[in-house]
Amino acid sequence: MIFAACGSGIGLAAWLVPDARGYGTHRTLGLGPCGFLVRTGFPCPTCGMTTSCCLSVRGRIGAAFYAQPLGPFIILGAVICGLGSLVVVTTGKTWVVNWYRVSPLAVLWVVGIAFILSWGIKIAVGLIDGSLPARSL
Repeated sequence: MIFAACGSGIGLAAWLVPDARGYGTHRTLGLGPCGFLVRTGFPCPTCGMTTSCCLSVRGRIGAAFYAQPLGPFIILGAVICGLGSLVVVTTGKTWVVNWYRVSPLAVLWVVGIAFILSWGIKIAVGLIDGSLPARSL
């Protein structure tokens, strides 16, 4: 199941054509525009994530970081989890996480801080290069 989920996500990112604006790729899936971006002119924490993932699977890492700094790490995590699950399925050997050493709460904090930092970086870069606040969606 993990291999299928990771493979499907990576496959979808490879199939979608990234939007040149750095956000909005999700619209090709029939989804609406980001309400936060429409109302405020500023991106939400996940704005540009689909575009960033699409650029990452194409090897355009610089453009992926510009679209959403967390996107390349999500693709990297999906590749690692997908390959790890494939190893488990083919060899029968499982991986065990010692949750006494790796606190789930610490993992949650790290992921949350990464989202907030990537959002802040995206806004800062947009203000510096003049692309924010967005005027036309």
